[in-house]
Amino acid sequence: KSIKDILNSQLALIKPSNQEIGEISNKTKKIINDINKKIKSTRIAAEVFIGGSFAKDTLIKKNKYDVDIYVRFDNKYLDKDISKLLKKLMMIILF
Repeated sequence: KSIKDILNSQLALIKPSNQEIGEISNKTKKIINDINKKIKSTRIAAEVFIGGSFAKDTLIKKNKYDVDIYVRFDNKYLDKDISKLLKKLMMIILF
């Protein structure tokens, strides 16, 4: 076996399947869309985006997956306490 074959076989052991990636992606898109709609309704200038291993395509195969979700606020909030804004958003998103 070549080194490339060995590496590919090992990668197949640790990388989630295309089906798993597709399921995670579909669920994540739905959640992000729902959150962005709720944010839009508050008139707070912010957006949600995905980070971490899922965003970087470095996800490792496991029984349960997590996806890192971040909120990016507009620059007009630079002098504001964004923790309070985030708390307000979280209360609307979760309840």
